[in-house]
Amino acid sequence: MSWTPERETQLRELWNAGLSASRIAAEIGSTTRNAVIGKAHRLGLSGRATRKGGGGSKGGMRLVSRVSSPRPPRAQIRPRYIEPVERSENAVSLEELSDKHCKWPLGDPRTRDFHFCGTERMEGMSYCEYHCAVAYQVPQRRDEARPPAEKPNSDAANW
Repeated sequence: MSWTPERETQLRELWNAGLSASRIAAEIGSTTRNAVIGKAHRLGLSGRATRKGGGGSKGGMRLVSRVSSPRPPRAQIRPRYIEPVERSENAVSLEELSDKHCKWPLGDPRTRDFHFCGTERMEGMSYCEYHCAVAYQVPQRRDEARPPAEKPNSDAANW
């Protein structure tokens, strides 16, 4: 489809009347919404006129901004000390490893001395209580994670 002067005039009229690009494309025929938008842009047709008879509030309804309810305060989680697990008689090789064992690797996998923790794992986890505490940490809030920035030394700033 080519844009003839008649089609451009029709586009300008419909655009200024506030019709949507989809509606204009349907009125002109054999063109797409995107072609209408592109041509309107190239013609410099900016700032849409409001559609006559449209808009405004319907049925006396008013727009109300939504206000979110306040969040409950976060529970303070206090870390508890867990006795570290050292390599013990619980250590198991890959062949001995089962679903009930802690799968925390111990040592270098390239050596014969490589084993897994082997302590009884926590329900629903891959590791024992100690290794879960090492592997999974409660994320800190951003404002708690970083110490506050220090004020610059006024003497150092004026050197």
